[in-house]
Amino acid sequence: MHRAWCGLRQTTRGAAWARYLAVVVCIFVLGAAGACSAARPAAPVPPQPTSGDETDQIIATLLGEVKRVEATVTPAASREQLATTSGELDTFDKDRERIRTSLTQWNQGSAAALRFVKQSTGEKLSLIFIDETAPGYQSETNMWMIQATARVAGGKVVGHFVLFLRDLRAGHYRGSDHSKEAVMAVLIGDSHWDGENPETAWSMNSESWCDVQLQPAGQSGIEGNFRARLVDNKGSGYIQVESGYLFIKR
Repeated sequence: MHRAWCGLRQTTRGAAWARYLAVVVCIFVLGAAGACSAARPAAPVPPQPTSGDETDQIIATLLGEVKRVEATVTPAASREQLATTSGELDTFDKDRERIRTSLTQWNQGSAAALRFVKQSTGEKLSLIFIDETAPGYQSETNMWMIQATARVAGGKVVGHFVLFLRDLRAGHYRGSDHSKEAVMAVLIGDSHWDGENPETAWSMNSESWCDVQLQPAGQSGIEGNFRARLVDNKGSGYIQVESGYLFIKR
């Protein structure tokens, strides 16, 4: 696999995000920080995944973290801070509106809301991932890149979301092990982004796919919806993104 897929930029998050802090059940989200230290090898050809058990364990851990933070942390009041919704884990619809409201005020940046499904119980968890920088164009891949991170209160990283797109115009972009109009990756529960991490799930891996639909968002930018089934690098687990929403301002 080409080095460019893992050669993600390193960004510095400043005070700007504090003005537009999105909160999801006391989940605070910041921009991505970190880069892949080595080139990701060619996508493996895993055996047919039989279940999402490993993803279930990750989601269960996150659910516990969310509930613990909710019980112990009171967010600081701020005029520009988005409201919390106590007691809810699946806040996807509200997250989408929070993103629209916040991103229209930004000069640049991207935000994505992802709804994950715990396969064994059907329990759902929504997270917001933020990239405070404009999508960067990679000449090596001829694609635009978004690299976003989700954090809980106190700054702990709980997930990474990476999306490469062939174009940033309205259209339908499909990704899989044989289609590269879109390339998506998710790593949950790790402080540092690493495309080679066995738990990192890619749309390029066998039995994976992602589907992204973009459309103009007035004068404010471009928005879209997506879904995905991302198999991890071990080939034994996967992450199911039941619903996704993306807003890009550049």
